[in-house]
Amino acid sequence: MQRQYGLYTATKTIKGKHRLLRKGETILLKRSKAQPLVEKGMLVEVNPQVAAKKIREELLSVGGEIEVFSKVLNEKIKFSCYPGRNSSVVTYTPEELAQIMLQKPDENSIRIIHLTKKIFRAKVVA
Repeated sequence: MQRQYGLYTATKTIKGKHRLLRKGETILLKRSKAQPLVEKGMLVEVNPQVAAKKIREELLSVGGEIEVFSKVLNEKIKFSCYPGRNSSVVTYTPEELAQIMLQKPDENSIRIIHLTKKIFRAKVVA
């Protein structure tokens, strides 16, 4: 199944209706909206491995992991470069977060993904 959304990096500064996207910045867009900009060479698609690498770099810049309270899930969750560490909260790796972001799920789907991961101690894959 083809993903509806993709992660894109701007190859030059783009002024849109709602925001300014500077060269090198990334944005999550519907493929149908991004395609004309890709064809003009203004955007390039980022694959899931590259997205995970960017997330990993961001996490490492703050110590490798962060714990947040999710209003959607109504509980704490953790994003970590160190998934093997013992934690009392459900932990997502950069790879899992990238896969979830690229699917752009609605809130109910996020809850289902989270519950499945939590109950089965599963890993999120494509």
